[in-house]
Amino acid sequence: MTRILLDTLHYYDGAAFTEEVSLGYWDGEEMTMLAPPLLVIPEGYDSVDDMLSREYAYFAHRGGSADYPEMSMRGYTQSVVEGFGCLEFSAQRTSDGVFIGCHDPSINRVVGLPGNDLVVANMTWEQIQEYRIEPPEDHPERESQPFIRIEDLVEAYGSTHIIMIDPKNIGSAHYAALLNGMDASGGPERWIGKWVGSNPTWSAALHERGYKGWGAYYNTDDQGMVAATQGQWDILGFNYGAPQDAWDFITSFGKKVYAHVCPTQASVDTGIAKGAVGAQVSGIEAVDVYKEF
Repeated sequence: MTRILLDTLHYYDGAAFTEEVSLGYWDGEEMTMLAPPLLVIPEGYDSVDDMLSREYAYFAHRGGSADYPEMSMRGYTQSVVEGFGCLEFSAQRTSDGVFIGCHDPSINRVVGLPGNDLVVANMTWEQIQEYRIEPPEDHPERESQPFIRIEDLVEAYGSTHIIMIDPKNIGSAHYAALLNGMDASGGPERWIGKWVGSNPTWSAALHERGYKGWGAYYNTDDQGMVAATQGQWDILGFNYGAPQDAWDFITSFGKKVYAHVCPTQASVDTGIAKGAVGAQVSGIEAVDVYKEF
């Protein structure tokens, strides 16, 4: 939806337009000409501060979990093509210390197997690679994809996009190792931490090293708990479908609040109308990240 295709190229020199311009690049020895149509892929946010300064900001939930195999490189790449400047990564840790993209403690759900016996923490990275992530139910025509490590996402998009990291079930004993990798790959300018609800250990670890954190809540949470724990986080998240009085409560803390998890443009619009300043989006192909409200 947000792909930008250039069919006719031109430029303006201050006085007149020149039509039918050709593009090329010089590799030091010869010129290679590029013929339209060209697909222009936007870069992500310049920094976490840049992202949070925007009137509206958008995060790709698990690399577009409603449209592509979640947390696959295919999904993240399409999220980038669609214009999402921040890519969410839910981390699990294998038995040999590799941080992989997986929301659940086990890989059963995403590989299409019943039960929960394939626990990431009990498997090696080599064993994980024997399985593939299945596409979402709404897109059975799309191919299954391999699991990726956090290093794979960093190598591909760490220098151009913000990565939102959620440590899931890895345990606080391994937070330092995760943060060390973040420090070595752009630091607080390129990473933001995430958690659902309260995690004072994770939020403290983030802040100690200069990172910002996003705490996601739901209207089904006890409001006393939310009021007591929201101070752990720099920005907040709230479910887009919550009643307006619940949205009034979560916005009363004076922090930016982002709607989650939005599968459609209508769900984003709903969250914005209730007080959100952006959204975490699963339906990356359905949402226009350039829409003006």
